[in-house]
Amino acid sequence: MDGGEKERKKYKIGLTVLDRETGERRACTIAEAGTWDWENRQKVRSIGPWHIYSFARLLSVLADKAEAGCEEVELVEAPFYMGC
Repeated sequence: MDGGEKERKKYKIGLTVLDRETGERRACTIAEAGTWDWENRQKVRSIGPWHIYSFARLLSVLADKAEAGCEEVELVEAPFYMGC
């Protein structure tokens, strides 16, 4: 590896999305999350105390959770006016 490159790891972790507006919970793939409109600031997302404002941030938090031994993570999604 050269100095600027980070080693890429693969993790096995499930992602569930909770819609705070409707109360609906659903399973979601990482590939699907990559297609979300991350520029839309009218929707807020969080995992525990961490705000998820980009796909890169989502991947980072999921990697941290997987390394800590979590097998499933719940992401809460809400309109901006409701907050998470």
